[in-house]
Amino acid sequence: MIDVHKPGISAYGVVQGDPVTRVDGHCLLVDSNLFRNYMLDESHQWFWSVTKLQAQVLNAGYSVQGFVHHDDLLYHFGGKSGRDFKRAKGMDVIPDEVIGWFKGLSISTFDTIIDHEQRQIEKPNADSQSNISRRTEIQIEQHSQ
Repeated sequence: MIDVHKPGISAYGVVQGDPVTRVDGHCLLVDSNLFRNYMLDESHQWFWSVTKLQAQVLNAGYSVQGFVHHDDLLYHFGGKSGRDFKRAKGMDVIPDEVIGWFKGLSISTFDTIIDHEQRQIEKPNADSQSNISRRTEIQIEQHSQ
């Protein structure tokens, strides 16, 4: 993920709609200066704090990008925390409030990291495709060690 990160936020995992499309917070890469500047809103526990953070980063003009398919790199055992989030502080946010945080801005979503890299190459040739495959193999090897 670090190879394709742009200043802002990159994440494995995307929540489609409900009420806005946003990156999931289970594997999140945030530039330290942006995190220190915006931080997580402690009045929202669980996912709304991550959602609000990414809206603030987008509104500041930075990138927020999420990779939908990532199970070959990282598997998220979602839902293992049970129903505790139901009683968490700040979970009573209404959808219109969340939509308002984004002020009409949207995150960038990609199917996979390879999809992202291929979109960045204007005229792919055999060598560049080979480099993409090689870089992906290295990432997979590093994650499996």
